[in-house]
Amino acid sequence: MKKNKSMRTAAALTVLTLITTCLIGGTFAKYVTMAGDNVAARVAAWGFEKAGEISIGNLFAASYENVQSSNEELVIAPGTTGEAGFGFAYTSPDGIAAPEVAYTFTVDTTGSVCDDAIKANDNIRFYLDDDTDLLTWDELLSALKGLSGDASGVKTYEAGSLPAAFADAAGTHTIGWVWSFYTSDAADVVDTAMGNMDELDDIELHISITAEQID
Repeated sequence: MKKNKSMRTAAALTVLTLITTCLIGGTFAKYVTMAGDNVAARVAAWGFEKAGEISIGNLFAASYENVQSSNEELVIAPGTTGEAGFGFAYTSPDGIAAPEVAYTFTVDTTGSVCDDAIKANDNIRFYLDDDTDLLTWDELLSALKGLSGDASGVKTYEAGSLPAAFADAAGTHTIGWVWSFYTSDAADVVDTAMGNMDELDDIELHISITAEQID
């Protein structure tokens, strides 16, 4: 009997211990609140990487058919013509169709020089892309600046947009000139006088294109 009593007492203590443990565990429970987040980013697309790649050095030449410079300086003469291409293509980084930042786009012809006698000679004309639309020197410079999207040569673009003149895959343009032969005596007199000047007239074309993110 004594042994059974001891066993009952031990069992009762075990049950009491379990109950006490549960009560204590409940007494010391905590509030638990959790929040979490994560964020990732990539570099915004730019896409213009053609700066410094404008090359119009072959617009004029030291020799043409029946024309040869005596000192390898580039020349123009009646009956000659020249053409050069330039571009500023957008490269679509990671397949993105336009810059993801706002920017200014500038086409600048500062430094271009054409002596008055060349400007005034109706036999000498220029073209941009379409050689059926012949231009004066001043019209050529205006057409070049207009490639920016504005007659001033500078235009601001919002993120996600491209200048229309450079929006295709190639983003290239052609510039050219012609010094035509004319059969009139007056035209010949003008051309001959230019070739006999003590100081020969000069022509020099500068083209620079800049895309710059807005601060």
